[in-house]
Amino acid sequence: MKDVYQKYFFLLICIIFLILPAIIALNYFVDRFEIYSPSTPYIETKVTPNERALKFSAFSKNSTHFDAIVFGSSRSSIYHTRIFKELFNLNTFNFGVSSESYHGCLRKLRWAIHNNCPLKTIFLPISADELSYMIDYSLPPYTLRRMDPPEIVEFKNYKTTFNRIYLLSVPATLGNLNYMFFERQNSIRLKYTTATGDIDHLWDEQFKIKECPDQELYKNESLISKMIGLLKNISQAAENEGISVVLIWNPLPIDQQLRSRQILDVLNNIKSQYPFIQRIPLNDKRLRDSDYYHDPGHFKRSLAMDALLPRNKVLMERLIQEIKSRQNQCQKMSLSL
Repeated sequence: MKDVYQKYFFLLICIIFLILPAIIALNYFVDRFEIYSPSTPYIETKVTPNERALKFSAFSKNSTHFDAIVFGSSRSSIYHTRIFKELFNLNTFNFGVSSESYHGCLRKLRWAIHNNCPLKTIFLPISADELSYMIDYSLPPYTLRRMDPPEIVEFKNYKTTFNRIYLLSVPATLGNLNYMFFERQNSIRLKYTTATGDIDHLWDEQFKIKECPDQELYKNESLISKMIGLLKNISQAAENEGISVVLIWNPLPIDQQLRSRQILDVLNNIKSQYPFIQRIPLNDKRLRDSDYYHDPGHFKRSLAMDALLPRNKVLMERLIQEIKSRQNQCQKMSLSL
C-alpha cells in the first residue's frame, strides 16, 4: 500500500513540475487572447482577442497624452480617432471593445480620472439594443474574450483569478491549441492600431435592410433601471471633474434602430443629464442601404463621421420623437397586414 501512495505522490509531483509549467508556457507564449504579448504598433488578427486587456495596456502606457476617450462596444471602434481630431481638435483614444457594458465604461473612466488623464471630453455611443449588453464581465461566469483587465477592477483577488484563467484554465488552453492548429488558417478580420485604439473591420456582408423590424426586443425593467443608473453615474463622474460627455446615437440600419421601445424609457430618463445627442436623421437613405455597413450590427466609417457633424447635434427629445414616430408607423403597417 505504501508503494501505491508513493507512486501517486510521484505522479502528482510530475504533474506539478512538468505538465503545469508546460500549460503555462503554452498559454503565455501562444497568447491567442493578447493578454501577455508585447505591444506592437499594429496588430492584424484572424480572431478577436481580449480587446479590453489589449486596449487598456496600450492606453495606460500613454494615458496623459489623451484629452478625450470614446467608450462603448465594437461599434464605437468605428469612430476613428482621426475624426475627433478633425472635428473637435481632440487627441482621442478609442476604447470601443466587443460587447462593452457601462460597468466597463465607468471603471475605465474612474481609472483615467484617478491617474490624472487630462480629459476634456468623453464620447459615449449608444444603440437601440444596448440593454442586451448589460453584463458585468468582471464577474463570473467569465468570458475569455471579454474579462476586464485587473487594473480597473476593485474586487479582491481578481488579478489572481484573471491570470489563473488565462494561464491555467482548460478553456484558455483549448483556445490556444485551437488557434495554433486551426484558427491561424483563417483570413485576417481585424487590424488594431494600438497607439490610438482604432480598429479596422476587414469584412463586408450583403444583407437586406427592412423599413421595420421583424420583432421587438423583450422588455426587461431591471435592465432598464440598471442602464439608467450607470449612465447617470458616468455623467456624474465626468461632471465632477469638468469633463463634457457627448452622447452618440449609433447609425445602425433603420430596422435595428426601431427594435426596442424600452430604449425610449432609458432616453427619457437620462435627458436631463444628456440634453443633446449626435445622430443621423432616421429618414436618411443610407440607413436603408447595406453598402454603408460591414454587417447588420456594424456601420462603416462614413456614417460614423457624419453622425458627429455639428448639424446632426439635436435635442434628445427630438430623437425620441423621431423614433416614436417611426415605430408607430411600423405598428400601423403591421396591423394593416
